[in-house]
Amino acid sequence: MLLIALLACAALARAQTAEAWLPVPAEELALKDNPAKPGSEAMVLYRESHKDDTKSFERHHVRIKVFTESGRRHADIEIPHVEKSYQVEDIRARVVQPDGTAVEFRGQIFDKVVIKSRRLRLQVKTFTLPGVQVGSILEYAWRARWRGKFPDVLRNPEEYDITDEYYLPTAQWGLQQELSTRRARFSLRPLPKVTLEWVGVRPLGKERPHQQADGTWLMEIENIPGLEAEELMPPPGMLQSQVHLLYRVGAGNFWTDFSRREGEELDKFIGKRKSIERAAAHLVAPEDPPETKLRKLYARVQKVRSLSEEPGALEKPPPANKNVEDVLNLGYAFGNEINFLFVALARAAGFEAHVVQITTRDSAVFASTVPDPRQLNAMVVEVDLPSGPLFLDPATPFCPYGILPWEETDSRGIHLGAAHIMAATPRPRSETAVTERTANFRLLPTGTLEGQLRVAFTGQEALSRRRGAVGKDEAGRRKELEEDVKKWLPPASTVEIVAAGEWTSSEEPLRVECKIQIPNFADIQGRRILFPPSVYYAHRPALFRHARRIHPVYFPYPYQVADQITIELPPGFEMETAPPARNLTTTFALFELSITRGSQTVQYRRRMVMDGILFRTEFYPDLKSFFEKVKAYDEERAVARVVPAQTGR
Repeated sequence: MLLIALLACAALARAQTAEAWLPVPAEELALKDNPAKPGSEAMVLYRESHKDDTKSFERHHVRIKVFTESGRRHADIEIPHVEKSYQVEDIRARVVQPDGTAVEFRGQIFDKVVIKSRRLRLQVKTFTLPGVQVGSILEYAWRARWRGKFPDVLRNPEEYDITDEYYLPTAQWGLQQELSTRRARFSLRPLPKVTLEWVGVRPLGKERPHQQADGTWLMEIENIPGLEAEELMPPPGMLQSQVHLLYRVGAGNFWTDFSRREGEELDKFIGKRKSIERAAAHLVAPEDPPETKLRKLYARVQKVRSLSEEPGALEKPPPANKNVEDVLNLGYAFGNEINFLFVALARAAGFEAHVVQITTRDSAVFASTVPDPRQLNAMVVEVDLPSGPLFLDPATPFCPYGILPWEETDSRGIHLGAAHIMAATPRPRSETAVTERTANFRLLPTGTLEGQLRVAFTGQEALSRRRGAVGKDEAGRRKELEEDVKKWLPPASTVEIVAAGEWTSSEEPLRVECKIQIPNFADIQGRRILFPPSVYYAHRPALFRHARRIHPVYFPYPYQVADQITIELPPGFEMETAPPARNLTTTFALFELSITRGSQTVQYRRRMVMDGILFRTEFYPDLKSFFEKVKAYDEERAVARVVPAQTGR
C-alpha cells in the first residue's frame, strides 16, 4: 500500500509539473513593443511544438504579448484538428496582466467545422480569452493524440523487402507565422528503427534540426520575422520558411516510383473497357477535327454529377464507383472521377491523355525537393496534341473548355504513369478573364446619378462566381451579385438586380443587369456641374499606398476590364469640358481611355489589361507608378454648364 501511495504521489507530481506554466520573465512583462519591428500590434514571445511518434501524441505551447488595441484580436484562439484522426485534449489558457496577475481561462470551448468533404472533416477548437488589454500576455497550450498508427514497415523495417523508395511525413515545422516570434522550440521523438531525414524550404538563418544524444531531433530558433500582411500578397505557403521531417524506407527515385505506383492504381480504375470505347465512338465522328472531338467528350463528362461539389450530397452518399464504367453509367462521381472518365474517353478516341497531380497556386508552390505527395492537392488532365499539350479540368463544375481554374494555372506537379515525370500547367492569359460593363446613366439636377448597368463575365470571372454560388438559391445568388456590384460604387449607392442568368453553363458568359443610383455623384457649383465620367473608379482608394513593399505583389490571374459609360446631362445643361484621351502601355499592363462629347451626353470608354501575376519587390515602383497614373486619370472630371440664354436681335 505504501508503494502504491508513493507511485500515485509521483504520478500526481508529474501531472502537476506537466500542467505548470513556464514562468514569465520580468523583461517580458515590461516589454512595451517589438524590438525587432517597432509598432507591431503583438508578437509571439515563445512557441513550442513537440511530437512523440513512439507514444502518438503532440504538445504545443504559445505565448503572445499584446502591444496595441488591434492586437487584442489575438485573444480569439483557434486550434485546428481533423476529427477522425486527431484528438485535441488538455486545452489550457490564461491571461497574464501587465502587473503579473494571472487569470486562468474557465470559459467554454466550441467546435466549428471548417471543411467538410467525403474524406475530410476539418474542425477547429475555438474560444476567446476574456479581460485582454494592451500589455497583456496571452498563453495557451494543448495536447493532441492521433488515432491512426504508423505502418508496420516503419516499426519493423528489417522484416520487409522494399524495392521502391518511400517517404512518410511525420512533422512539418512552419517557422513563420503572421506575428514575429522571439523564441521557438521544435522537437520530435522519432521511431527508433527507421531513417529520419529533413528538408528545409526557404530556410531562415543558420539554425538547422539536429539529433540529440537521446535520439530526439531539436531545432531552436530566435527572432523569426512575421509574415506581415500586405494587400495582394502571395499566400503564406509560398513565403513561409518550413522544415519537413520524413521517414525513409527503401531506395530508388521517390517521384519516379510514386508516379509509376499511382499510375498503375489509376489504370485499374480507368482500364481499357469496351463500353468506354463504344461511348467514345458514339460521341465523336472519325472525320471530326481533334479539338472538336475533345470538346464533345468534355461536354459529355461535364454532365456527370460531381457529388463532392454538391453541398449535403455526401451526408448519405451512394455506393462508390468501382471504375469509369460506373461513372459513365450511374452518372455521378466523387472527387476527380470525372477527370478519370475524360481520360478514358480521350484515350478511346485515340488521344494520349494523362492525369497530372499539382500543387495549386492558392496554397503553395510545388517543392520537388520535398518527397511528400500531400502537397499535390489537385488533379488536371493533359492531352497531347500536335500543337502542344492541352490542360483541362472537366471535374471542376462550370469550368470552360480550354482553361483551368486560376489556382491550377502556372502550377507544377507530377505526371501519373507517364515517361516524363515532372509537369507544369500553362500560365493564364488575360483574355480568359474578362469583365465587360455597359452603362446608360442620367445625371439629375440634384447631382444624383441613376440608370442601368449590364455586365458580362467570361472565363475565370464567370467561373469564380458560378463556383461561389453553388448551394445558394436564386435569392442568394442575386445577393452575392448585388454585393459584387456595390464594391464598384461609392458607399451610399443602391443596386437592384433586374436579371442574372446562365448559372449552370460552362461556355456562356454570366450576364447581369441591374439598376443603380448614386447620390451626390456630381458636385454642383453655381451654374456648373462637375463629375467624374469614370463612375466606378473615382471614389476608390489607391491600390498601392505604401512607398516600400515587403512581399511580392501577387494577382491571382491576368484580367481585362472593358467599360462603356454613357451619361445624359440634366435638361438645360450642355458639356463644357471633358478629360482628354489617355494611353498607358507597359510590359505588364495596358490602359486606354477615350471620351466622346455630345451636346447633352458624354460617352466614356475605358479598357484595362493586366498581364502580370507576380511582381517581385524590385518591380514594385513600376507597378505602383502605373496604378497611380491610372488613378489620376480616373479621377479627372468633366464639366457641364447651364445652357446660355439665347439673345435676340
